[in-house]
Amino acid sequence: MQHAPGPDFVIAQNWLLAQLAVVIKRLKDTPEGPGSMLDNCLVFLGSEMGDGEVHLGHPVPMLLAGKAGGQLKTGRTFNANGNNRANLALNIGNLMGAPLSNWGDPA
Repeated sequence: MQHAPGPDFVIAQNWLLAQLAVVIKRLKDTPEGPGSMLDNCLVFLGSEMGDGEVHLGHPVPMLLAGKAGGQLKTGRTFNANGNNRANLALNIGNLMGAPLSNWGDPA
């Protein structure tokens, strides 16, 4: 299904992302151990909107912030090249110590 959202949707998304930026900055600015709270956590944001304006199944933007206690490198981009996006959720679960073998519909 493909359809373009109205201007209210775009305004709402911009507001939500601005709020997320505030949360991430606060995590980064809050000391915890030898680093910050952001160093010790993982923030995930996903969207079902392929390009931010049109409802497409892929490609979809996803954002990870934080180092998950040093388990992730930051400052990178990644192209999943059409791989199932459930794999990201599976990997996050495994990263957090959940022994998952699948997530959602593997097809």
